[in-house]
Amino acid sequence: MRYALTRHHCVITSLPLLMLLLPLLLLQGCSLPPALSRHDGGTAATRSTPPPAVMTQQYDRAEARKKLVKGRNTIAGHAEARTDDGKVVTCAGRPVTLIPVTAYSRERMNILYGDDTSGVLPLGDGAPPRQKVTEDPAYLADQPQTYCNNSGDFTFRNLTDGDFYVTTGIVWTNARKKPQGVGLMQRVTVKGGKTQRVTLKN
Repeated sequence: MRYALTRHHCVITSLPLLMLLLPLLLLQGCSLPPALSRHDGGTAATRSTPPPAVMTQQYDRAEARKKLVKGRNTIAGHAEARTDDGKVVTCAGRPVTLIPVTAYSRERMNILYGDDTSGVLPLGDGAPPRQKVTEDPAYLADQPQTYCNNSGDFTFRNLTDGDFYVTTGIVWTNARKKPQGVGLMQRVTVKGGKTQRVTLKN
């Protein structure tokens, strides 16, 4: 996931990231919130953005697409986050992404979330420094998406047997009137034409 800044505008180079950060951009007049642009809340004059981690694995598009062929399995999920003041916010109306588990995606999840089974990535106001990562554009193109309904539920149907990552983002406005949120990731295994239920939360 990458973004670039100019003097007056922001340029998002990843469509899934654009969908996730759109509320943040709108609230900030199309400029990244300080916690995202500086990562640790430091001043731009004294803080520099660390270089992105370089992937060692090569993206194998053929491997990933084999795992995206039509099957008989379903992932039925729900995503929610608890804010600092204890409120529960769901992913209602937000995109949810399905990513085949490959050597490439495992490495990427470990870099971003520190784990390749589940993880939470703080975003926005008060978020700690977060690692960015280089990525193959084809990787982003091979990621089916759906959207959460008003209750924060989502479904992926017709999946072949195998392992997948499910990711989404939830954004809200905190008590300081600043945009804040989390990225959520969960690894899911489906097989045997069954429905696997999963809950993503912080």
